[in-house]
Amino acid sequence: MFLTEATGEAIEEKMRISSTGNVGIGLEPTVNMDGLSIEAGLLTLKERATPTADSGYAKLYSKTDNFGYIQDGSGVEKKIMTSTYACLYVSSSSATTISSSSTPVLVAGTTTEVTSTSDITVSSAGRLTYTGATTRRFKADAGISFESAGNNNDYVFYLAKNGTVIGSSAQQNFIGTGSERKVIPLTCMPELAQNDYLEVYVENITDTDNCTIDYMNFNILAIG
Repeated sequence: MFLTEATGEAIEEKMRISSTGNVGIGLEPTVNMDGLSIEAGLLTLKERATPTADSGYAKLYSKTDNFGYIQDGSGVEKKIMTSTYACLYVSSSSATTISSSSTPVLVAGTTTEVTSTSDITVSSAGRLTYTGATTRRFKADAGISFESAGNNNDYVFYLAKNGTVIGSSAQQNFIGTGSERKVIPLTCMPELAQNDYLEVYVENITDTDNCTIDYMNFNILAIG
């Protein structure tokens, strides 16, 4: 038993180690409180480098990248992360104006939020902005159904980060007649820092005929 006394105050018990080796800080461990129990409900850890593993034991620690970690007995390190995600859809479609061939532009239409965590801002213009303080890797996906204002047009769709298209996300689709409707999927895994944002862009590489996004869902999910 460990006792403390403030000046002029009564002696108080602050920590106890039971006969079975269980430790209680600010409380007396009950029969079900194995190991360390803290009445204040807070364990403060200094940030540190990855420790050396001990077989059969797990280790809990925090590093300078602002994440917590669990290391198992074999030395495998697992990052502790909160869920970060958002989803929107086109709730009112309108034609995307294409003034120049082979020039990507932001797709038009009014979008509505389906769901999001507090560290993603969803705009009505199809933009998903990450506001978290820690840089993270995301999986971004969009499903698009579109039509053309003209015939015989090749359209290329992209996911774009901060207004710049992500080349690896490009998907192309050809519309022979304006009455056709095509479906196209987009996916990529960009890294986003605080206030980076993602949008969907399109270009007509054949002509300047506009296109209309009839349906679109667009979502991002933090994966690292």
